[in-house]
Amino acid sequence: MKYLHGDPYHKLRALRFRSWRSRIALGCGLIVVVVAGILLATHHAQPKPVADKKPAHTQKKTTAAKQKTQPAPVVATPTAPAPAPVAVKTYTYCTNVDGVDASNLPEFSTKVASVYADSRGWSLGGKVGFTKVDSGCDIKVWLAAADRVPSYGAICDSTWSCTVHPNVIINFDRWSGASDAWNSAGGSLDDYRSMVINHETGHWFGFQHKYCSGAGQPAPVMQQQSISLQGCAMNSWPLDSEKAQLTSSLGL
Repeated sequence: MKYLHGDPYHKLRALRFRSWRSRIALGCGLIVVVVAGILLATHHAQPKPVADKKPAHTQKKTTAAKQKTQPAPVVATPTAPAPAPVAVKTYTYCTNVDGVDASNLPEFSTKVASVYADSRGWSLGGKVGFTKVDSGCDIKVWLAAADRVPSYGAICDSTWSCTVHPNVIINFDRWSGASDAWNSAGGSLDDYRSMVINHETGHWFGFQHKYCSGAGQPAPVMQQQSISLQGCAMNSWPLDSEKAQLTSSLGL
């Protein structure tokens, strides 16, 4: 069935259609406005980022606090060397030559001083002191020509060194060339000189000759190493047992 443009029913439907479309447009407009308002409100509601910055005075206080809490640097304190032991017993000694050119005396005196001061020797690590003097000495240490050695006593001869209290006599031939037994074992002249000074000084303290305790063992310094090592290893210094003997004899 067709309707004419002038038909009242058709006009009524057209009016209703336009009214319905206007309502839809209005509703959509309202929705757009509401959504836009929500978005705008959300944007304004977001907190703005704040820079992590403290006031100047707070930073200064914090820095000062950190400086106070930091441990102080550790400074190494140098350790003072242990004091040298004080000698409990002291002996004086003097050195001289007999029948030997005086030019040999400085070297001889230096060696005697070195041996007497060495902690491995009769100084017992400093408990016994040896002080060099020019005269009036307890121990008279001589560097004597071979032909002068027998003049010190019946026990002395021109081949070896000897001790006749208060004299410690070092034979110049042995001082200059050691001995066949020592040299054949490969010993040095300097070690021989240390040995013979310690050996004869041991006699001065009253010690007698000792013997090798076993093959390969260090020889006692009171052994006659100039004559024979007896299977022992050469040794220039008193054994612990020999130093213990001196400690006991001196009451230290």
